[in-house]
Amino acid sequence: MARSLHPAVGETPTRIITIDAQAPYPKIYVATPKRWLATAGFGVFQKDELIVHVSGTKNIADPDIRLGELITAEGRRTLTATFTSYKDRSIEGGLRHYFKAVGDSKSYVNLLFGRRKIEAISMTLAATGNDGNLGTVRVYDGATLPTAAIVFGVTYEKGFAGVFIEGGARWTQRLPRQDDDLRALGPGLEPANNTGSRVFMPANIGIPLRF
Repeated sequence: MARSLHPAVGETPTRIITIDAQAPYPKIYVATPKRWLATAGFGVFQKDELIVHVSGTKNIADPDIRLGELITAEGRRTLTATFTSYKDRSIEGGLRHYFKAVGDSKSYVNLLFGRRKIEAISMTLAATGNDGNLGTVRVYDGATLPTAAIVFGVTYEKGFAGVFIEGGARWTQRLPRQDDDLRALGPGLEPANNTGSRVFMPANIGIPLRF
């Protein structure tokens, strides 16, 4: 990725950027992600199943996140960033426990642990006025990270098929930071690379099939 404030790769930065705002994940990826999932289970006790959960998500960023100001000889400009969309894939295993064992309608809880593969994330910086596009920098490297989830759900089944709805909390370990590109642009840029463990609360609706 370019480390210059100019579009050409390899130029020496000639401007200074000040950051007065961070870009936390919930304020960047505000769009409802496109997500798919599949779960397979095997009953081991009357109320318990061993399950394997596979899912994928495409996360789309809100454009033009405000980060702070760009200081040039012409004055102070608003600095914004557009983050790349990225995909992630996960595979998890765990236990599903039903709170009651009989009846068409049953509530349950899933306890899951696994791994999530996340694509690298970069951002394109831009400023108002004549400065325009200032280049693209890396913010997070791609990685495969541990995950955990607790999910509550309700299923209604007749015969071999039915419907379910579920929701809960899903944790993913923090992404590996990539600050080298940010440091090359000027002092104080690292806060834009706000990182940390991420907690999601997805809701899922689907069709269970039993064999």
